[in-house]
Amino acid sequence: MSSWGLAWICSLTFPCLLSLSLLDRIPSFFFHRLFELEPTTKAFFGFSVSADVESELSKDPRFIESAKDFIELIDRALTLLGPDIELLSDMMLALGMKLLVSYGVKPEQYTSMGRALIHVLQEQLGSHFTKEIRDAWVDLYGTVSSEMIRAQQAMRQQGKKCER
Repeated sequence: MSSWGLAWICSLTFPCLLSLSLLDRIPSFFFHRLFELEPTTKAFFGFSVSADVESELSKDPRFIESAKDFIELIDRALTLLGPDIELLSDMMLALGMKLLVSYGVKPEQYTSMGRALIHVLQEQLGSHFTKEIRDAWVDLYGTVSSEMIRAQQAMRQQGKKCER
């Protein structure tokens, strides 16, 4: 599917979530699912892997900031799909570097992040989350995460070159 097709489908579903007054809860749903799938990601917020983070997340300023960033990231990505795809690519490259340096996100953790996002969309949209919509979001996330992983790999490669 073209980036225009992805943009159109995904940009129709994301505002639906926002109109359901879920804006404040979507990141919590996402991170809760991510922590179930990949408990090691709790460390990004300073929690131990075994910590019960449910009540702590809403109080943690880093989590609150990350939750806001999460919504803004999706919104920006949807806005930049189509005519501004190069800007989206540049933005994802920069984000990939930031996630590696600031949080230590590893390329293999992007799969769990994608699964958590799809789970939240499916849970919140219910029967409206059709196969076509699911496929569009999977494609979108695949494109976005590939760019972030590419940035991390380039950074690691650059680091190896500098060590020589």
